[in-house]
Amino acid sequence: MRESPREAWRIKIFRLAAFSIVYFLAVLGGESLYGTVGVPSPFWFPDAVLLCALLLTPRHQWWVWLLAIWPIRLALGAPDGTPLWFVLFGIANDTAKALLAAWWLHRLHPRRIHLDTLSEFARFLAIAAFAVPLASALVAAPARYVLGDSLWSAGYRWFLGDAVAQVIVTPTLLYWCAGGYRRVNARMKEIALMAAGLLAVLYFAFVLGIILLCRRSASARQNLPGYVFAAATLGLAGVLYLGYASFVVLKAVCLLCVGSYLAIIALFLISGRAARYPMSSLPGRAARDLRLLLQTPAALTAAVAFIAAAAGAVVLFPTEPISAATSTAPSAPAATPAAAQATAQAPPPGQTPLQQLETYLSQQPRVPIIVPSNGAAVVIVKFNDYQCPPCGQTFREYKPILAKLQQKYPGKITFMTRDFPLDPECNSLGGPHPSGCEAAVAVRLAREKGKAEAMEEWLFANQPSMTPEFVKQGAASVGGVTDFDARYAKTIELVKGDIAQGMTLQVRGTPSFFMNGIRLPNLRGEFFEAAVEWELHRLSTGAR
Repeated sequence: MRESPREAWRIKIFRLAAFSIVYFLAVLGGESLYGTVGVPSPFWFPDAVLLCALLLTPRHQWWVWLLAIWPIRLALGAPDGTPLWFVLFGIANDTAKALLAAWWLHRLHPRRIHLDTLSEFARFLAIAAFAVPLASALVAAPARYVLGDSLWSAGYRWFLGDAVAQVIVTPTLLYWCAGGYRRVNARMKEIALMAAGLLAVLYFAFVLGIILLCRRSASARQNLPGYVFAAATLGLAGVLYLGYASFVVLKAVCLLCVGSYLAIIALFLISGRAARYPMSSLPGRAARDLRLLLQTPAALTAAVAFIAAAAGAVVLFPTEPISAATSTAPSAPAATPAAAQATAQAPPPGQTPLQQLETYLSQQPRVPIIVPSNGAAVVIVKFNDYQCPPCGQTFREYKPILAKLQQKYPGKITFMTRDFPLDPECNSLGGPHPSGCEAAVAVRLAREKGKAEAMEEWLFANQPSMTPEFVKQGAASVGGVTDFDARYAKTIELVKGDIAQGMTLQVRGTPSFFMNGIRLPNLRGEFFEAAVEWELHRLSTGAR
C-alpha cells in the first residue's frame, strides 16, 4: 500500500515537529546543568537526540536534522555572559560531531544500527561514546580556555558530558524508535543478562587488577583512590544504562547484576571520599605509574593476559541477532485472537500427532487472502524474510515436498511467497534484519530475468554474511540484475504492498504460512505435507 504524496508530507512534518520538540527539551535539560559560562554541561542530552535522528534516517535526509538544530539553539541562547562566537562554535561542533559519528557508524552498518549484538554495541561505544567525543573535546578545549576554564578541566568535562549521554540516552532512544520493544523475548533476555554479567565480571577484574598492580609501588598506592574513582565514574554510567535496560525494558531481575550495580555505586562513593588530590592531576600520575608498569615484567605480563582474556570473552560471546520467527510446533501457532481461541480447545486424549493436527486444522478460522489462485484448489501463501533463518529452513525443507505434491496433484496446488522483511527501512514493525529489504528487491528483479529461484537459493545459503552491499553483488552475479540502485525505490514500494497485506492478516513474524485462509504454524516437513493432503481430501469430499 503506497502512501499518497500528501500523506508522506504529513509524516515528514510530524517527524520534524517531534524531533524539534525533543531536541528543544534536551537543550533545556543540558543547559540547566551548567555551573558557569566557563564550565561545560556534565550531561549533554542534545547530542544523543541528534545522533539518533541521523542513525534512524537515510543519509539523503540528514540535512533536515542538521539544519533544524540551528534555529532552536540560537533561539534558546546560552548562559548569561556567553559570547555569540562561542554559541555558534558550540552548534557547529555538535553538528560536526553528530555527522562524523553517524557517517562512521553508517560505514560499518550500511543500514540502520540496531545494537542487537554485543559486537555492534561495542563498535557504537568505541565511536559514539569515545572516539568522536574525544575529538570534539580536543577541538573545544582551547575555546573553553578562552572563556576562563583550564585546558584539562574543559577537555575532560566536555568529553564526559558527551560520552555519558551517548552511553545512556542514545541506546535507549534507538531501542524505542526502532521498535526494539516489539522484539523482546526470552532468548533476548537471556543474552542481554549474560552480556551484563560478562561486563560486570570484566569490570571488577579490571578494578581488582588496578588494585593489585598499585600494591607494588608506594606512589601508585597513593594514586589508587583516583584510579578507582575514575573507573567507578565510567562504571556508574554503565550501571544507569544497564539498570534501565534490565528493569524497565527487559523487565528482568538478575541478582548478580543488582549486586554489581550496588558494588559500583559503593566504589564510586568510597573512592571519591578517599581521593585527596585534584582529579586534574590524575593523567600525569597515571603516566608515571604506567612507565613503572612497563618496567616490571610480572605486572606487564598480568596486564597483557587480562587484555587478551577480555578480548577473547567479547569475541566468543554469542552475536547472532534474535530472529522474529513464529512458533515451530503445531500446538503453538502464530498468535491471532481467533487462533488463540481455537488452540484453547484441546484435542481429545489418545489421538496420534497427525490426528491432533487434523483436529487443530478443522478448528481454525479462515480469513480471505487476495492472491491469484491460477485455478488451483489449494493456495499456500508464505510471508517471508530472506534474512530470517527459520525462513531458510522451511524453504529447504518444504521445497521437495511441494514438488512431490504438485507432481502428484497437477494444477491443484499453488505456492506463492509474499515479502515481509523484518527491516525498519521498509517495515514499520522494525526488526533485526537490516538487509531484508534489499534481499526482497533482489528476488523481484531476478524474477524478471527468470532467475528468482537461483536468487532465493543464494540468499538463504549466504544469510550469515548478508549485508546490503553483499546482496547487490549477488543480485548482479546470480540474478543478472545490472540496475539494482536505479530500480530500488520503485520496487521497494511493491515489497511494502506485501507488508501491508501481511499487516491486515496480523502477521508479526516470519515465516508465516496460510493455506486457503487457514493460518498454519511452522510445521515439520511431514506435518506440512499431511496438512496439504488433509485440505485436498476435505475439498474432494465436500466437507466444510
